[in-house]
Amino acid sequence: MELSAVEFTGDWGVNVTSALGENTKTRQQALNDNNVQYNVALGMFLDANETQAQADLPHYEVMVWLSYSYNVYPVGIDTSSLDKDQYIVNGTRFFLYHGNNTQGQTVCSWLPENNLTHTSGDFSPLVHYLWQFNFMPQNIYLGTIQFGTETFHATSEVSFSAGNYSLSISHDENLQVPKLEAPKLVKIPDQVPTMARFESGVSPGALHRPCLMAFLILSTLLVLHC
Repeated sequence: MELSAVEFTGDWGVNVTSALGENTKTRQQALNDNNVQYNVALGMFLDANETQAQADLPHYEVMVWLSYSYNVYPVGIDTSSLDKDQYIVNGTRFFLYHGNNTQGQTVCSWLPENNLTHTSGDFSPLVHYLWQFNFMPQNIYLGTIQFGTETFHATSEVSFSAGNYSLSISHDENLQVPKLEAPKLVKIPDQVPTMARFESGVSPGALHRPCLMAFLILSTLLVLHC
């Protein structure tokens, strides 16, 4: 395992354009009133084949959602064990979803316990968790990393802003990744989507099939064995 760090820092915001400049409560109400369904995420694309890792459809997509609307449901919501697959990085607890999308890719999405507007830290443990707990193979190539937003639905124009972002990836051919210890498990918070909530219809919304994407390709051609 050569991937020793994925250091990412950034600030971001998603707002209804007409509400820009308003206070936090008003901006949040505008998102609700206009049924804005979105996420902000760090996306990593990987494959066991070096060439395919840099192609349009690598086999694995690992997403770290950093902010998301209450009514968006990730791939794998019906096949995941949120009560078991949890991990804490940079002081935030993340919950793992895993499944296959309509294009045949295996998608692993980590969703935080609460929405963030800033982060700074190393996200590589969320990748190491996946091979240590058999969600993907250990020997795999990292082809592309992206950061941005996916918008699934909105009734008004929505603006995405990001700033102060940086990415640093480190690898070590002699790295020995220690076995990750899962944290003490907790009850699934209200913000985190569940199949029960989806089936209840309490919060109807979008499955993870974006209609508009705005992503910054932060790093490409990183053929690193994980």
